[in-house]
Amino acid sequence: MLTNVGGYVTDFVIPKSVVGCTVTTIGEEAFNKCEKLIEIKIPDNITSIKDSAFSDCVCLTKNVCNWFRKC
Repeated sequence: MLTNVGGYVTDFVIPKSVVGCTVTTIGEEAFNKCEKLIEIKIPDNITSIKDSAFSDCVCLTKNVCNWFRKC
């Protein structure tokens, strides 16, 4: 699970795995208050995005919608 990403990130690529473990979930408030985040790349293996994962990401405009279209 991906959690607590820093607040000054402008773009982010969620990895398919970390230390050999597949990333399947974006945790609650993982990108909370990343006010400068514009773009995020979400791989196909993400199956769950928890509550408020992108709260207060006021500049986020690219690639999140593509993930929601597969649902």
